[in-house]
Amino acid sequence: MAYRDDTDTIVAISTPVGVGGFCIVRLSGPRAIDIADEIFSFKGKNKKSLKDVPTYTVHYGYIKEDNTIIDEALVSVYRAPKSYTREDVVEISAHGGFLPTRKILELCIRKGARLAAPGEFTKRAFLNGRIDITQAEAVSDIIYAKSEKGLLLAAAQLAGGLSEEVGSIKNSVLDLMSLIEASLNFPEEDDVRPIEPSYIGSELEKIKSQVEQFVKLAQQGKIYREGLYTAIIGKPNVGKSTIMNRLLKKERVIVTPIPGTTRDIIEDSITINGVTVVLFDTAGITETVNNEIELIGIERSKKLLKECDLVIFVIDGSQELTKEDIEIAKIVKDKNLIVVINKKDLPAKVNVDDVVKTLFPAGVEDIVVLSALNGDGIDVLENCIFKKAFVEDIAVENCKFLPNLRHYDIFLRILSHVNAAIEMVKGKVGFEIIAIELRKVLELLAEVTGENFTEDILDRIFSQFCIGK
Repeated sequence: MAYRDDTDTIVAISTPVGVGGFCIVRLSGPRAIDIADEIFSFKGKNKKSLKDVPTYTVHYGYIKEDNTIIDEALVSVYRAPKSYTREDVVEISAHGGFLPTRKILELCIRKGARLAAPGEFTKRAFLNGRIDITQAEAVSDIIYAKSEKGLLLAAAQLAGGLSEEVGSIKNSVLDLMSLIEASLNFPEEDDVRPIEPSYIGSELEKIKSQVEQFVKLAQQGKIYREGLYTAIIGKPNVGKSTIMNRLLKKERVIVTPIPGTTRDIIEDSITINGVTVVLFDTAGITETVNNEIELIGIERSKKLLKECDLVIFVIDGSQELTKEDIEIAKIVKDKNLIVVINKKDLPAKVNVDDVVKTLFPAGVEDIVVLSALNGDGIDVLENCIFKKAFVEDIAVENCKFLPNLRHYDIFLRILSHVNAAIEMVKGKVGFEIIAIELRKVLELLAEVTGENFTEDILDRIFSQFCIGK
């Protein structure tokens, strides 16, 4: 993708707005250096112009409005095409604060710059060929990373890890396509070897395996990027809030013996072995509703169940199982689930066998018995949550990247075309029809890296960025 210099000049604040030690106002575009030069004055008797300074240099002086000093500043100059956007870029580092930051921004706009849209600097880096779309997305993932592992994986993706792996699949598809095309177009040539359907099927299975791994990694990537969204669910007064407080190691939720104390969803987060777990304490689900507020809380709890990654279903082990427990079990049985039998410090009226027989006759993988009151068994629950954070048996620590939800959607479509091609081979369909499916795979792979994109796709990706990046 060629370097472009026909765009207007944009400006934005690249540091959080507010009182702080310093702020950075960033300019990019054909007039970036000219605009900065009009508002910047070098300190000292040796008068210079930013237009004459070399690239990758930093200069000390003052930002001025007419002849009035607004602030002292350091100005960094990066000349095209060796800059973040491959355009002329200037970064003004001044003192942090609402007023000086706003004044510098206003001066730049008054001199001809336009306020940048969210992610527009990174969008220009992509459009000018400095990075591909997966690397651009990695910039956003770095900014919003919620775990150390998520940060490291985003950094690896910024270095081109995802593009490299997508390129590997693309090469496999191209190799297969070249054999098919040669056999179709030059069947009589001596140097074109006949291609057997069994060989095509074997190569397609290898491609399918690669794509399936991408799909699994995308599911895992959501957890590393956003955290494991975990709902603590159960009927009233089973100890949900106490369990949340134990996991958080602080008194986050009000706990009383009165059923229905929690009437709305309460959110907080913890980190377990590097994985962010976003906990939601929910209103107790019951058929006996005392007021409208409690009913609204229950409806919100049920809605949350549809959106969360993990459910912790809490049962009171000191009481017989009830109809409410049975109804909740029906709701959560197909979720990624941990069943907690709480109140082991009291005489038990429910055990693991009771839970399986009455609530989950088809079986349930994880049941933890604990006492939220004294903390006995909370460590077992933490380990269980960490285990549940992973999709199947994926060695994430060895990954160079984790695909995001956009990639996930594309890989699912790629998988459908690969599967269609495999079925065609089994059905002895002509090679020319199989080639059509492979071309669709290549088009979708190009969509992953941004070789094939539309303005709608770009707008959707970069609208999620913060302004100034």
